[in-house]
Amino acid sequence: MKYERVVFVNPYPYYAVGVNDNTIYPPMGIATIAAYIEKYTGARCKIIDALVYRQHNRGVLDEIKRFKADLVG
Repeated sequence: MKYERVVFVNPYPYYAVGVNDNTIYPPMGIATIAAYIEKYTGARCKIIDALVYRQHNRGVLDEIKRFKADLVG
């Protein structure tokens, strides 16, 4: 099966307490995987960094649906 649209999600743990806003780093692991997939398979990749935007699950799901993802990770 060939995937044409792949989404990676960096979740926002809205329920967690004591999360320090100063420890928010770009999701480099996800970015590396997405770049590899785009280069070697030709699939379009999207990264949803819900942590940075404080995006709850409903917003993430809506964005995945709009992108029409074949695979979500």
